[in-house]
Amino acid sequence: MRPANTNADGNAGGVIVTEGGMTGGYALLIQNGEPTFIYNWLALKRYTITSPDPLPKGRSMIRMDFAYDGGGLGKGGTATLSVNGWQVAGGRVANTVPYLFSWVTHSMWVRTGARRCRQPTKCRSSSRVTSSW
Repeated sequence: MRPANTNADGNAGGVIVTEGGMTGGYALLIQNGEPTFIYNWLALKRYTITSPDPLPKGRSMIRMDFAYDGGGLGKGGTATLSVNGWQVAGGRVANTVPYLFSWVTHSMWVRTGARRCRQPTKCRSSSRVTSSW
């Protein structure tokens, strides 16, 4: 996965990229200010890897790497989250979906940090995410 650049205001939150759907897929997001990777294996198991520390204020580069075990379809691997070139979290994904996710469900968001409120025009955030896709 290519790195995403963020400009966090200290309380960033939002989706960077998603692929798949209810029965399988992944998401790279910022949750409660912390970079997080979630992998949904066929709606049977969800693997979540989260940095123990929030993003630093200012500009950050978030990267998720996946080292596949190989040896056939549906095998597992190791996911690693990095911020500004430093590994911040890693974990095991024991299973992967053995076929492709549909590109129809691929979503990429370019703003983060918006919070829910009753008057959306008053909800502002200086957080921003860009990617070199």
